[in-house]
Amino acid sequence: MNDQQGNSLWEDGPRANCSDTLPYGHEFFNEIPVVMKVIIGICGGLTLITIIIFLDELRCLIKSNKHENILHKSIWLLGLYPVFSSTSLLAIVVPRSSLLDQLLASGYLAVVLYMFVNLMISYYGGEAAFLHIVTDTKIALRSPPLACCCCCCPMVLLNKKTYRIISAIVLQCAFVRPLIMYLSAVLWTEGLYVEGMLTKSTVNTIFGLTNTLSTLLAMYGLILIYRASKDHLKHYHIVPKFICFQLVLVASNLQILVFSILSSNDVFPCVGTLSPKIIGNVTHHGLLIFEMFLLALLARFFYMKTLRNDTSYTTEIVDANGINQGYNSTSNVANTTTRSNTENMSSA
Repeated sequence: MNDQQGNSLWEDGPRANCSDTLPYGHEFFNEIPVVMKVIIGICGGLTLITIIIFLDELRCLIKSNKHENILHKSIWLLGLYPVFSSTSLLAIVVPRSSLLDQLLASGYLAVVLYMFVNLMISYYGGEAAFLHIVTDTKIALRSPPLACCCCCCPMVLLNKKTYRIISAIVLQCAFVRPLIMYLSAVLWTEGLYVEGMLTKSTVNTIFGLTNTLSTLLAMYGLILIYRASKDHLKHYHIVPKFICFQLVLVASNLQILVFSILSSNDVFPCVGTLSPKIIGNVTHHGLLIFEMFLLALLARFFYMKTLRNDTSYTTEIVDANGINQGYNSTSNVANTTTRSNTENMSSA
C-alpha cells in the first residue's frame, strides 16, 4: 500500500483530479490561480529582501574587526534566515525538490544548533573562561522541552564533566538530523518515503520520531547552557538572540507537523489537480518565508546593536583578555588612564 502511494508521487502519466502526484514546476503554475501566483511573487520578494539583509549584515560584521570566533559563528546564525527562505521558495516553485530543500535546511539548522552553544562560549572568551565563571553554578535539569514536567529532576552543579555531556547532547543533532534526512531522500527516490505526509509507513514513523527526538535533545542541552549564561551575557543581548533562534525551531518543526495533520484531514481544498497535501505543503513554505523575513529583521536589530554598543570583543582585546574580561577591560583602561592623568596633574 505504501509503495503504491510513494510511487504515485512520481508517476509521469496523466494526473488525476486532486492527485497527490508531485507536479513539475510548469504544471504547478498552470494549475494555480492568479491570486496564488501573486502571493508566490510576494514570497519571492520577501526572500530577496531577506538575502539582502544578510549580505548587509555580512558587510557590517566583516568591517567590525571582531574576533574571528565570534564573527564566524554570528555569520552562521544570521545565515539561518536566508537559507530557510531560499529553500522554502524553491520548494514552492519546484514542488518535486521539496525533500531535497528540506534536507539542506535541516542540515544547516542542525549545525547552527551547535553553533549557538559555541557562540555563547565564545562570548565568555572560550571554554576555560566559561568554566571559570560558571563552575559550581546550579542548573535545573527540570527544563523544557523534555523535562519541564519531571518533578524528580534534581539540581546539578555545572562543571567540566557536566558541560561535556551537555555539549555532546547538542552535537548529536548535527550528525543525526542530516543523516536521517539523507536516508529519507534516498528512500524517497524509491517511493518508500512520503515527505510531508502522515502515513502508516514504518519508515515514516521511525524517521519522524528519531528526527524529533534528536532535535528535542539538542534543544534541551542548548536551554541548559542558555539558562546558566543569560545573566552573565546580558550585555550581548543573548536573550532576544536565543528567542529568535528558538522561533525558527518552532516554525520549522512544529508548524510542518500542524500542516501535515491538516492536510491529512483534507482541511485544504483541491486546486485544479493539486491535492490538499500539496496545497498544505505550499502554504507551510509560504508562511515560513514570511516568518523568516520578520525574524531576520529582529535578529539583525540585536546583532547590530551588539556591534554598535560593544567594543569588548575586538581581536586585540580578546587576544589579550578574553571576551568577558575584555568587556570589563575597556572601563578598566579608561579608569587607569584617568587615574594616571590625575597623578600627573598632582605631581605637576
